[in-house]
Amino acid sequence: MMNKRLFFGLIFLLSLVLSACSGRKANVVGKNKMEKAKGDSAIYGLASVGCSDSVLMLMPKSCENPQHIDILDAMRNHRVFGLPKVGDEMCVILSKDGDWKADMVLNISELFGSWVYNVLPVPKEYKPADGEVVTKATLALRDSMLRTYMIPREYGFTLSRQNSVSMIGSRHRQGVLDIESPVEYPRPKRYSEWHIWNGKLVLTQVDVNIKNDSIVNTNKILRSDTAEVVLLWKDSLQLRFGDHLQCYSRKKTTE
Repeated sequence: MMNKRLFFGLIFLLSLVLSACSGRKANVVGKNKMEKAKGDSAIYGLASVGCSDSVLMLMPKSCENPQHIDILDAMRNHRVFGLPKVGDEMCVILSKDGDWKADMVLNISELFGSWVYNVLPVPKEYKPADGEVVTKATLALRDSMLRTYMIPREYGFTLSRQNSVSMIGSRHRQGVLDIESPVEYPRPKRYSEWHIWNGKLVLTQVDVNIKNDSIVNTNKILRSDTAEVVLLWKDSLQLRFGDHLQCYSRKKTTE
């Protein structure tokens, strides 16, 4: 008797394949719908039945038969980010050795969701009042006061299936208390869209205009940052932006 999990996995995969092959838009990531961007050498598809720790069965965008890809070396080299499960969107960088061996595997579906990290404020420049005498006691009192303001704040983003990015922690409005506070929080970067390119995460901020109460995308990119995925677990994500490594934890949302 067929295992129930395998049966429902087959049904789920079949529904995704039918959606992708029928000419209708599947509910998957914009440019990550196995649509290669310019200069992208990766291959995209859905994980099919038969995946293991050494094999990825990839259903390509052409909806042909699943392709058997050897991921054993990539697994040994810690270059498999997110284990493939039936129906997951996958990105694969093939090895130069050929023979359908993977150099890197990224489970795009594992990136969906909210990722956050804690940020501490930094002290503002201390400017003594006119005529104020700065003593050791004054500085000690200030240091003691600063410690009470060292409250971490969550920064991060939510990556949606439709390629949009929702920022976390960037909508804090400055009030009177913030102005009078001896500390300030760093200003986070803002992003509005994301996609995968050559196995890397590309975050962009696109300029928009409001016309007739509607948001119009001008396709003008204001900022674009490319991050290398260093680690991707169920609840942990590490991205390398140039020489900076940023660690995230998955933020659980209440349903």
